[in-house]
Amino acid sequence: MPNPDNLGPVSKHVIEALEARKINGRNLARYPIPIDENDFHAYDHIIALSEQEHRPMLESRFNHQVDKIQFFEVGDLPIQDPKQAMNELSLLVEQLLNQLK
Repeated sequence: MPNPDNLGPVSKHVIEALEARKINGRNLARYPIPIDENDFHAYDHIIALSEQEHRPMLESRFNHQVDKIQFFEVGDLPIQDPKQAMNELSLLVEQLLNQLK
C-alpha cells in the first residue's frame, strides 16, 4: 500500500543508474519503505537523502533520534538533474564505504 508521504515508486532514473553500474534494480520498482522507531535500534547507520526535504518530517516523527541520521544532500526532481544526482550519490556512497573500512 502506498505511503501518503511518497509520490510514487522508486524513480526509473534510479533503476537505470543502478543497472548501468551492474546492480539489479528491478526489485526496487516499489514504494519506499518508511523508517520506523525499530530501525534506530536495528541499524548502526541510517542515511536519508536531502536534509532540506526530509529533516522536518523526520524531526516531527523521531525528534529524539534525528541526530543519528546522516544526510546525503542530493536533490530530487525537479531540483537536480537525475544523472547529476545519481553521480553525486554514487560518490557519497563510495566515500561512506571508505570511511567504514
